[in-house]
Amino acid sequence: MRKLVIGMLALLGSGSASGQSSFMADVIGQAAAGYSGGEPDSCFDGRQRPKPEGIASASVRADKAFGEYRTFAATKASLKPLFYGKKNWDFDGAVQDAAAATDPWADRISRVERVNLTVANTARSWFRGIWNAYAADGSLLGSYDAMMQAGRGSAGFISLALRSPGSAAHSEPVVPFCSRPGDIERWKEARAKREAEKAAKRAAKEAGFAR
Repeated sequence: MRKLVIGMLALLGSGSASGQSSFMADVIGQAAAGYSGGEPDSCFDGRQRPKPEGIASASVRADKAFGEYRTFAATKASLKPLFYGKKNWDFDGAVQDAAAATDPWADRISRVERVNLTVANTARSWFRGIWNAYAADGSLLGSYDAMMQAGRGSAGFISLALRSPGSAAHSEPVVPFCSRPGDIERWKEARAKREAEKAAKRAAKEAGFAR
């Protein structure tokens, strides 16, 4: 995993950017290459949490990276240097390669407001940021939901999902995570299933002895 992260950071550094849904899970899953299964239980049961300094760093990096994205999008430049991998840009469920994506709101945004920042419970510098974008008349254009990896003073995008108003069905819930949104819930479900199976086996064994 360490080699993978180093390689991803090298990819970001080589670009010209010096300065929620199954899509998101799939992209992060590809980046992690199944590594999330090796996380310690402490990451999933709440004992391991992001440190304040890690959250502060992620906050600065996330806003800077999103500012870089807006600059690229407004000038119609290729977004590829800002991203890791392919097929990681999504508009209302339609996934595209970032190299060919065109932001539909870039020329209409008057202001943005970050409404969420969730830092992974692990120490791998992954975080999720969500921004609302507004037009000059104050109307909501939509939201940007980004998974990011820290790197070189800013961050690179693992994925970026644009959601127009009313398309929340495509979005992942905003919850704590270890490697990807929803993995803590899946871990808890798996643990509950294992405990239920153990209890059933104990009950069956005790019933056999009682006969």
